[in-house]
Parts: sequence; structure tokens; C-alpha cells
Amino acid sequence: MSNKLIISPELKLIIAILTEHVDLTISMDLNWKYFVELLIRHRVIEQVYTRLKNEKSVPESVKQQLDVICQKQRLHLLMLSGEVVRLSRRLTEVGVNYAVVKGVPLSVNAYGGITKRHCKDIDLWVDWADWDKAIAVMSSCGYQQTRPSYSLTGFKRDYYLKRNHDFEFFNPQKNVQVELMFRVSYLGVDFPNLLQIPLKLCEINDNQIMTLDDTYHVLLLIVHGAIHTWHRLRWLLDIYLLIQQQKIDLDKLLVLAEQFECQHMVVQCLWLIREIFGLETQEMQLQVNKITSKDLKIARLLFEFIVADYELTGGHGIFNRMFYKYRGYLMQITPPKQRWRVIKNDLFKIDKIFSSINLPRGFGFCYYLLYPLFVLKYVIRRNF
Repeated sequence: MSNKLIISPELKLIIAILTEHVDLTISMDLNWKYFVELLIRHRVIEQVYTRLKNEKSVPESVKQQLDVICQKQRLHLLMLSGEVVRLSRRLTEVGVNYAVVKGVPLSVNAYGGITKRHCKDIDLWVDWADWDKAIAVMSSCGYQQTRPSYSLTGFKRDYYLKRNHDFEFFNPQKNVQVELMFRVSYLGVDFPNLLQIPLKLCEINDNQIMTLDDTYHVLLLIVHGAIHTWHRLRWLLDIYLLIQQQKIDLDKLLVLAEQFECQHMVVQCLWLIREIFGLETQEMQLQVNKITSKDLKIARLLFEFIVADYELTGGHGIFNRMFYKYRGYLMQITPPKQRWRVIKNDLFKIDKIFSSINLPRGFGFCYYLLYPLFVLKYVIRRNF
């Protein structure tokens, strides 16, 4: 790892475990409370606990805490996988084309089992043409819409559907959340309609479900990680494991990324994997060695987000420096033709800010006239 990339002893130990170092150096001065916080934040508890549970130098209280968390996670993942199969079967029965992305299929493909990767929800992509039928399936399976939590009418409906790509549903009896996507669009990187994307079968408990072709799936994972500044190590670990197991064709991936104008996101991801996990394949090295000075600068900024405890310090507030660094980062990685769209969507969250006000089509400008009042209210109520 580059000497300029400063990393805490706690995070160093986590990375050493994730990369399966034979000899672990566990310092007596390690802050175990912070160590557990990092595991929770980076969503890698299962991978780390599997290695640490037999280490004598780890406090028993820490082992017990991690064991309890892992047991809860595994039970939840078993429930999730069962729901993935059930929803997939119901969608197929009514003729809805779908793909389960991230989550359970990724856990099977990269980690070798449904309980080996933390996942909080199900990501289900259906084509907009089948949306009404998909909603009917969700309702019949006991799911209730939780986002948006307000009615979509008039201008706000047009605004939400143009700005967002999914709805959220929750089954209170099974405690399972589903993000139902009607398209995939991040930072101006717009995937084709689902019907235009090659799919593949994934086997879960002797049942087959549909997921994306590997190249498209990996690109989706990379774009998703990029928009969130890769601030969870688990997202990078996913790509690291797929490369390590030779399940990614980097040449095909870069060709596809070039079509979507996001090859810079792929190169930045590869640089982070090399610097953090120390993985250097010949294919990777060829691409990383060609990284531009601009992409290198962005990749180093991404590393800062990974180690800055962005969520733990309330990084989304306007009085935190990371808030502005994040906005600057978004502008740098967004395709030039899409930047104004991203700026507008980021600044004016009309649907969330004015959730109780529904104006008819043709009066959408009134929301923007009211926006300064919201900003003033936010500043006045802020606790300095």
C-alpha cells in the first residue's frame, strides 16, 4: 500500500483478515470498540469473525458481540433468500421479466453461499412495462410501499419518476425490505431497459432465479459503489473476490464501461483494490498503469472517504467538510452532458422536502419558489 495512504490500526487488521494474511499482528493497544464500529460500518462482520473467533488475543466480549450479530445476520439472510425465491416464482407465473441484482446472487457468486455476505434487502429490477403487474405481486405477497411514503400526483409524480429509479416495499411479518427498480440510472450512467440486457440463471437452494449477465452485473456494482464513494469496504471486497476468482473479464467490462461513459469509475475501482487489498493481476496492472492524473486524484479522494468514518461523523450535513467534498466528487465523475441534471437533482429534492404539498402539473415552479424558505428553516433550526 502507498505510504501516503494513512490507515488506522483497526482498519489495517480488518484488511489483513479480508485478504487472508497468514500471520495477523494484533496490537495490545487496539481500540476494540472502534474496531467493531468499523466492522458494522463496512458490513464485513461475517468474514472477520470467521477468522477471529479462534484468536486468543481477541477479548471474549468482542467475540461474543460479533457472534450475536453474525447469528442474527445469518437468520435474516436465510429469510431473504427464501423471499427471493418466492418473489421470483410469483413474477415468473404472471409473466414479468425480472432480475435480482446485488444481494443474494452476488453472495452466491463471490462468496460461495447465501449467508456469507451481509445484505439488508432485496434488489429486484423489473421493466417499466411490467410495473403494474409487479406491484400486484408485491401486494399479494404481503409487501407494503414505504418509499415514497406520500402520494404521487401531478408534478410530483413526474418529478419522482424522472429523478428516481426505484420504490421501496416492506413485509412487516417477514421483516424483509425490497427495493423494486424500474430502471438503473446513477449519475447520468443509464443502463438500457432490462429487456435489452443479457440475463443468467443463479441457483439458490435448488431453485433458479434470474440475475444479470456477469459483465453488466459487475458494472452495475462498480457504478453503485462509485456513487457512494466506496465508503463501505464490502463493495470493494465484492469486486476484489470476483477478480481473484477470475470471474470478471476486464476487457469486456471496460468495453461496456466505455459505451456507458464510465470507464473512469472502473479504473478508479481497480486502483483502490490494488492499493487497499494489494491485488495485482496482469490485466489489472495494465489498466491501473494507464490511470490519468485526474482519475488518480479522484481515486485518492475516494480512499479518504473510506477511512474518514463518513457516516459515523454525520458527513451528510452542510456544516461538515465531507459534504462539500462529496458534491465536488460527484461533479468530477459525472459525464459532462449530465452534470446539470445531477446538480439540479442533488440540490432540489422536491419530493422529500415538500412531501405534504401536492401541486398539479404546470405549477411545479412553485416548489422552487418555496425552496429558499426551506433553506432558511434548516439553518435556523441547526444546532451549532
